[in-house]
Amino acid sequence: LLGRLSEVIAGIARNVAIVRPTYDALISETKAMVTSSTSVPKSQIYPRFIEVADKWEAFKRLHADMKAAKRQLDLLHGCQATFPVALKPSLVEEARRAAGAKPEARAVNQIMLEQEINNSARNNGCFYTPTLPLGAKVQFNGYCIVSLMDEQVLRPGSDAIGFIKFANHFYRFHHEEQMKAFVADPGRFLNFTRRNQALAQAALVHLLELEGALPTEVFLLGTRKSNAAFQEVVKCDADSQTGQIEPYKDYKYEWNEWELRRLALKLADLRNKRTYSCQTQLSHFKRDADQQTYPKKQAAQQTMVDAATQPSHKTQYVAGLRGDPDSRVKVVQMEFDE
Repeated sequence: LLGRLSEVIAGIARNVAIVRPTYDALISETKAMVTSSTSVPKSQIYPRFIEVADKWEAFKRLHADMKAAKRQLDLLHGCQATFPVALKPSLVEEARRAAGAKPEARAVNQIMLEQEINNSARNNGCFYTPTLPLGAKVQFNGYCIVSLMDEQVLRPGSDAIGFIKFANHFYRFHHEEQMKAFVADPGRFLNFTRRNQALAQAALVHLLELEGALPTEVFLLGTRKSNAAFQEVVKCDADSQTGQIEPYKDYKYEWNEWELRRLALKLADLRNKRTYSCQTQLSHFKRDADQQTYPKKQAAQQTMVDAATQPSHKTQYVAGLRGDPDSRVKVVQMEFDE
């Protein structure tokens, strides 16, 4: 746990070392831009403000991560007396003496190791890769499962010797000999029962990220019966939902009693809002009236001059066609002035 916590703190320190110079440079450039002129265009200064705000948010996230790591460290220091010492003092002294004369690490030939494992007919489905693909995750939190199960010593894996891909999972090992042992029989180290016996300590479950491998139910032997022999196989067709599913939520539901009363009064008041016309598109829902147009104003003339400007009308007709038999027929012309 302390090793993992130290890696987290080291990662936070590296991120701070990367973000801090960029933040200082942005602050200096922004100050120089603002003080160099009385008015700075928004298109130039607003992107600077956004970059400064993003870097500040990154600092806040790093600060929150550091506070969480400090809380974990304080909790571990408080529980230090409750952890039993599993390592013998004689082994500790022997390890300290051996640390003074540590032999030089032998360089690993990744090309030869890749050819030896990938071209072997007994690789049991294991494949060697010198680097970890982008986005891939190492199993057991990067620790060597071979050292833990064979030697009962928890050692971190080394990136210098590469990785082993087995069943779409990647594993890291402390030494190439341990890698070859895993390739020779991966089932021996990944067996669920044997692995749980070796990882009986509760602290290793969280350290090696084995929460998903734990059983989700516990039952006594012989108490669980299988009814697979009596199950009837039924064939049926199933279609995938491709259209939009109608929601079951009633958006018009109203729970407030006073709001319901207001709506009831509003619906009851509709009786006083009815119209009395034929309600067609041409009538535009108008009421019946004596007229639908506005008559022209009564005036003596249509021009600005107050005089008889209209032309005279001449009428011609024949007189004497009816009446006295002695009357004479004549043409009469009359002129009317309006």
